[in-house]
Amino acid sequence: MDLPVGWPQALARLLFAQLFFVSAFNKAFVDPFSRLAGRLGQKGFPFPEFVAGCDILFEFAIAAMMLIGWKTRLAAWGMLGFCVIAGLLFHDFWNAPQAQMYGQTTQLLKNLSIAGGLIYVIAHGAGAWSVDERRARQQQPAGIPATGQ
Repeated sequence: MDLPVGWPQALARLLFAQLFFVSAFNKAFVDPFSRLAGRLGQKGFPFPEFVAGCDILFEFAIAAMMLIGWKTRLAAWGMLGFCVIAGLLFHDFWNAPQAQMYGQTTQLLKNLSIAGGLIYVIAHGAGAWSVDERRARQQQPAGIPATGQ
């Protein structure tokens, strides 16, 4: 059975997007907003409420971009930066109490693993089922294959 071209990339984009959609949704509507702002304030961020709002909007935006495959490489760079920065700032196992060290180490490694997958997206693009690919096909002269940016 031959599967349609483009489904693995579309599935990967969906899985990356759901992580950021759920995170942003929870920060905006489930967890008290003050909890995120408080954590940011504890880490020394100025204007933690403003930064928290920007965080939520940023996560929603990059998730939407990744989901539809629009400016996918840019979205992947944003997600990669978010994963690395959030991992290093909030899963700093080296500062955690002994009882939390294993959990924080696992969370940091999870963020770095996600970053690895995002590097693959940056290198290979959105795939066939994406706005990026559709736009690339529209801009290519006849007979030249699109690149899947």
